[in-house]
Amino acid sequence: MFEKLSGVYRPLADVLKTSEDTLNSSFTPEIVGTCLEALNEIALTDFGSIVVSLIEAGALLAASAVAPISSYDKEMLVQIASHMITRPVRALTPEKMSMAMAQANIFGRSLASFDTRGLANTLFKSSYEVESTINRIKDQLESLLSSVKLPFAQLVRAERVEAPSVQAAAQTAQVQAAVKAREPMIY
Repeated sequence: MFEKLSGVYRPLADVLKTSEDTLNSSFTPEIVGTCLEALNEIALTDFGSIVVSLIEAGALLAASAVAPISSYDKEMLVQIASHMITRPVRALTPEKMSMAMAQANIFGRSLASFDTRGLANTLFKSSYEVESTINRIKDQLESLLSSVKLPFAQLVRAERVEAPSVQAAAQTAQVQAAVKAREPMIY
């Protein structure tokens, strides 16, 4: 399954003079783990993100232990699980940690009283918060793409303007070389 992704890394492997498999085993678990992490951050509270990250890690470790897959794929699943296990430690600032602890206390009280709404509120963000986050991400991407597009458009315009002068310079150099060599010019 993951072995087939090695070909994606061929251009980078050629530049870095390393194997595609090395790049695949280095980058793919991080990319997959980061995507899972981003989805968790969008939809889950601080506490919910910790809980779901640990559940995802457990599921990946279980799949690597029992699934009939290659040893390469098992290693990749373990590396993704490692990313998900260590994610809460890397992501939690003191402010987020205090919020997660408060949410964990509410979760415990909700669990004890069978308050399903309280349980859900401690794990999942409201639909408004999710929508707001998605809109912020969308706005940031649009801003990034519009800033990237502008220099590219200027570069294309500059190439169009400079192209005739570059061609003229090349023809002048060719004429000068032909005159020096006293050879007939071929256009």
